[in-house]
Amino acid sequence: MNKTQKIELVFAILSTLMSICIIFLPSINNNIKGICLGAFSFFLLLNVIRFLILKKEKDYEGLYNVCLFLLMIILTFVMKLKEAKNLSFYLLTFITIASLIKLKKADYYHDRKSNMWKIRIFHLIVFLVSGVIISLNLFHKEEIQIILMGFLFLINSFLELLDPIVINLITKKE
Repeated sequence: MNKTQKIELVFAILSTLMSICIIFLPSINNNIKGICLGAFSFFLLLNVIRFLILKKEKDYEGLYNVCLFLLMIILTFVMKLKEAKNLSFYLLTFITIASLIKLKKADYYHDRKSNMWKIRIFHLIVFLVSGVIISLNLFHKEEIQIILMGFLFLINSFLELLDPIVINLITKKE
C-alpha cells in the first residue's frame, strides 16, 4: 500500500468508528439536531485534514466533501429536524450531493483508464439505494431515526473503506 491508500484507510476506519458511535448514541442522547451537528462536524474535520494531506494528488473529492459537510452543518441550523419529513429531506439532500461527488470520483478513475470506476459506480448505486430506503423510513421515534442515520453513515464508511483495499488488490494483480 502506498501513502495515499494508507491515509484513505485510516480516515475510512475513523469514519466507521464514528458511524458505530452514532448507532449507539440513542441510549445516551436523543437530540437529533445535536447528533447531526456533531457527526457532520466530525466528518468535516476528517475531510479537511484528508484534503490538506492529499492535495498534491490532484484528487478533489475531499474538498467536495468539505463543501458538502459545511452545507449540511448550515442546514442543521436552518431546518427543524424534529419533524420526520424535514429530516428525510435533510438526508436526501446529503445523499444527492454525496452521490454526485461519488459520480465525479468514478469519472476521475474512468479518465485515468483505471478499472476502479466500475467499483465506484457500484458504490454509488449501493449508497444511493440504501440512502433512499433509509430516508423514506424515518417516520419513527427519534431513537430509530438516529440509528438509521448511523447505518447510513456506516454504509458510506464501509464503501469508503473498501476503496484503498481494492486499489491495493488491483495494483498487486497488475
